[in-house]
Amino acid sequence: IISMVLDSSQNTWFALYSGIAKWDPKKSSFTKYPDLMSYRENSQKQVFDILVDQQQNLWVGSQTNGLQKFETAVNRFTKIYVPEKNNPHSISDISIQCIAKINDSLFALGTSSGGINIFNSHTEQFSYITTREGLPDNNISALYFQAPHDLWVASGQGLSSVDLESERA
Repeated sequence: IISMVLDSSQNTWFALYSGIAKWDPKKSSFTKYPDLMSYRENSQKQVFDILVDQQQNLWVGSQTNGLQKFETAVNRFTKIYVPEKNNPHSISDISIQCIAKINDSLFALGTSSGGINIFNSHTEQFSYITTREGLPDNNISALYFQAPHDLWVASGQGLSSVDLESERA
């Protein structure tokens, strides 16, 4: 187990080396969901982090298969976000190491080499905060959002803060 999160039904979701899993305390049952959507026929299924949104969908950050949406209503992965060569609003990296909720539709994603991606789940577009905007490193290991607009960032180069209004570290 790499990380875990609780949903509104009191189910515990786990990020695993082989997909995700759910513990349902009402049914006293454990269910695994190992079938992440594959990027470039990659068989690696390691998940680093999970976020639950307002609609109880899961946003899953994987090691080599980008950001994925898992719809709990149908119990399956329904969308994958990976870098697209000619799309400046696509995700910047396939390795998502951490996720922090900013508000109902904005999430911050810490990547292994693409800095921070700010994802708008309504428009499905990404913007970036990298060393060009003052981050000390583009390998992000942890994120913490502190309202109203401070994002705390842990990287191999230490701890820093990003002002989300100016998008500057």
